[in-house]
Amino acid sequence: MNSNLDTTREYLRAIIENFVGAALLIKGGEAEISASDVARAITPEVERIIEESYPLSRLLDKSDLLVHAEGPGALREMPWLSSFAWVMGTVQKSIRKLFRAYFEGAGVSDPEKAAHSLDLRLPGIAPGSIWIGAKIIFPDTPLQLEIDDTFVQDTLSALPRLINFIGDEGILPGVEGLEMDPAQVDYSMQVLLDMSPTGNKGIHTLELSTKSDGAGRLSQRERVVLREALKNPLGKKRIAGEFVGSVRVADLDKSRFYLRTKNGVIRCAVSGFKADDAKKLIGSVAKVTGLYETDKQGRPRMMWIEHVEAVSATQADLE
Repeated sequence: MNSNLDTTREYLRAIIENFVGAALLIKGGEAEISASDVARAITPEVERIIEESYPLSRLLDKSDLLVHAEGPGALREMPWLSSFAWVMGTVQKSIRKLFRAYFEGAGVSDPEKAAHSLDLRLPGIAPGSIWIGAKIIFPDTPLQLEIDDTFVQDTLSALPRLINFIGDEGILPGVEGLEMDPAQVDYSMQVLLDMSPTGNKGIHTLELSTKSDGAGRLSQRERVVLREALKNPLGKKRIAGEFVGSVRVADLDKSRFYLRTKNGVIRCAVSGFKADDAKKLIGSVAKVTGLYETDKQGRPRMMWIEHVEAVSATQADLE
């Protein structure tokens, strides 16, 4: 399978071949044509390929996630420094947040440390608005997980896939058919909300693409829809239940926390739960009651909390 750079090289070769072929045909007739005429005709397209297509093709080949920002702050020749800094900072924070949530749900002992141990690289920047790539390199230290390129792609590809299910008034039907468990849908949507431009930094749209799942574009419209959708994170297959487990930190400002139980790690959402109240529960054992959704194996993964209370450690059968 050819790389993007190979495809660009082949395109350049075809252009040169066509121009040279046309020049030879004309030369064989009565019309006069010089080498400088051919060079003058072909130079603009060759320059465009060298200046634009080559850098972008290299970026596509080397990046796990490609980000394209557009807006008044992403001017072609000289983008605003504040806009560029916003894109870079947002991409870095969002990638770490995405993998931190995954690590927490997978039971990694210190997900915060694991997320910060990721080596995020910048394969390059391409001209034309703001194009940047992100490459993720995992540390040599074991993370209690099987980590490979497929894992990286599967985790990042959830972002453009979800974007394409964001409708004008809500999340479109069919999102349940994605190969994602309910907790992954929730924290991926949280990351997309964080990445959605407000317009304040001169960026109006942010397009995300991966090697395997095409592209999805975020704007202020998607920001509004995501904010509303996250207020009601569960799908149709809701089950009433009660669980006891240890409370772990998540996004307290967004009323999210994790509950580590004997059934695994459950991502919890609760309405009107103040950050100060949540902080008091962190590290303690709690009993939660509400509605939850499972993954395909029937394990509880995402829960809407109706009631939460601290309990003594002896009440928690977590072994």
